[in-house]
Amino acid sequence: MHPYARPRDPRNVGDNWERRLSRPVAVTPGRTVRSLADVRGQILAMTPERQNSPAWRNVARHLMLAAQTEGGDVEQLTIAVEMALRLEDRLARAVPADEPRVP
Repeated sequence: MHPYARPRDPRNVGDNWERRLSRPVAVTPGRTVRSLADVRGQILAMTPERQNSPAWRNVARHLMLAAQTEGGDVEQLTIAVEMALRLEDRLARAVPADEPRVP
């Protein structure tokens, strides 16, 4: 075995990009991110500068854990996505049910 090779984690169940986030995340303008595949697509569509920001590097770390291991925490990924979007002012504001919608 190569000295830098590590045995695979037995909990590794392969990439599971169809896993759902703990809740849908509304992104401006009008997109909603619902699955790990949606988050991956969002990151791949970004410029390299944006991808390399600390917030999105954190999202990528949580995304890989959630996709590759059964124990990957989808709640932590969801929070990381919301935080990264909020920092960029791209998180859509949820409208309470009793508040009138502005056209």
